[in-house]
Amino acid sequence: MRYRKLLAATTAIIAVTFSLARSSSGGEWEDYMSSPYHDFRWDWLVRDAHLAYAKAQYKEALEIYQEAFNKGCKDPLMLFRMGYCHRALRNDKEAAGYFAASMEGLKTAYPKHKYNWFSGYYLAEIFAERGLPDRAKQQLDEAIKLNPGFEQAYLLYGNLHYRAGEYAPAAEKYQRASEANPKSLQAFLNLGAAYDAMGEADKAISAYSSAKSLSPRDASILLSLAGLYSKTGKLQEAMNQYSEILELEPNSEKALIGAGRTAWAMGEQERAVEFYQKALGVNLRSYEALLGLGLAMLKTEEMDKAEEYLKKSLEVSPNSKEAHYNLGVLYQTKGDFDGAIKEFVRAIEIDPNDETCYYNVGLSFLKTGLYTQAREWLNKAIEKFGSESKWSKADLKLLDLIDRIEKGKEAEIEKELEKALQGEEQPTRP
Repeated sequence: MRYRKLLAATTAIIAVTFSLARSSSGGEWEDYMSSPYHDFRWDWLVRDAHLAYAKAQYKEALEIYQEAFNKGCKDPLMLFRMGYCHRALRNDKEAAGYFAASMEGLKTAYPKHKYNWFSGYYLAEIFAERGLPDRAKQQLDEAIKLNPGFEQAYLLYGNLHYRAGEYAPAAEKYQRASEANPKSLQAFLNLGAAYDAMGEADKAISAYSSAKSLSPRDASILLSLAGLYSKTGKLQEAMNQYSEILELEPNSEKALIGAGRTAWAMGEQERAVEFYQKALGVNLRSYEALLGLGLAMLKTEEMDKAEEYLKKSLEVSPNSKEAHYNLGVLYQTKGDFDGAIKEFVRAIEIDPNDETCYYNVGLSFLKTGLYTQAREWLNKAIEKFGSESKWSKADLKLLDLIDRIEKGKEAEIEKELEKALQGEEQPTRP
């Protein structure tokens, strides 16, 4: 009688414990108990491991799973979880082995279980991290066959294409991810980035707008939209995005700089200066703000302040081609052609493919009467970029002026030189 009571009590305890296992392991316990792999020799170990796994105690869970494995349990669901434990513990080689070992058994014993496709997905993650994209894609193809609506697989697949510079197929995968889950913020963000990389600005704006509808207070999304609107010449829309950011984050340096550039492009110089000065209030060494202020002062012919800000921008970023270029324009305007030549040559050292700078070096040498050097730089530009390049007509025009000067016709061409210096050929650049 006492034996029967003890047996009943033990059975009740096991039932309660197994019930706790069911509630703590997300339903895997029922799956396991209905599979052909359970056995009283190791069931209690699997139960304890499931409980530890559910608490994210992966090291402890792995040790218990390993004991069950050593006793003979080859349950593929357990093998998957062993792989996941190794993955969480950054033992990727071991994780890959267990994920691979679990795959065929999962298809047979648990044909409708999510681990069927997640085993391939995690294996793909490991292959991707180890620099094996083709093997990763193969696993993702298999996972998508099992679950055509597998959002994470499409995202990872898209990332593999994106990293390889294959933006069109990346966009296709991100689009599939957004269709699988219309509330996937990451899918729309990645889709926007892919379209932007493809030069499809309108499609990128649409994707980022969808992301914004899901997360309207995300400043990074607003920045992406503002940049795209600026790129497509929709300056007021860009300014609207920057205004939204500044309502959320009044001291956002990126938003203040972007708003300054946009105001500059809209011809609102005073407003641009205001934004740049606020950006400097946030960061005294903001290269973009210093450069922007230098250009604004140059535009309003406040030469001393313009020179001050441009030089400060070079203290922050000594290899800024744009700062050297605009400082060269400033010196040209002041008649300091030696200083202009120095700055334009430095800009060419930074970017040997900037045709504008070659022209300006030639023009500056011409104004100082050094015709041989002027001809040398202008011919160098035509030789490097070809006679049909954007600036070749301007270079040829200066060469013609040099010929006319050397023939004693300086007086009649003085006005043409002054016109060249007044900004038609060498505008300031933000």
